Amino acid sequence: MESQVGKYAALSHCLGDPKDMERAKTTKENYHDRLHSIPYIDLPNSFRYAIRITKELGFQYLWIDSLCIIQDDASN
Repeated sequence: MESQVGKYAALSHCLGDPKDMERAKTTKENYHDRLHSIPYIDLPNSFRYAIRITKELGFQYLWIDSLCIIQDDASN
């Protein structure tokens, strides 16, 4: 993945409801799809709220570990 430079915010969160988190994590299976887009509708409300706040604060990027790190890769 290409590095990007800019100001960013980070979301630290508990895993929460397993049904919500299953949709909202990056895995080896969905990694290539995630590189192109992550459907907003698939995100838990806490992620949607974080996106809104990030934009309102003027940040260009938001780091969410469960989306940005492949969750089922033991080498991470």
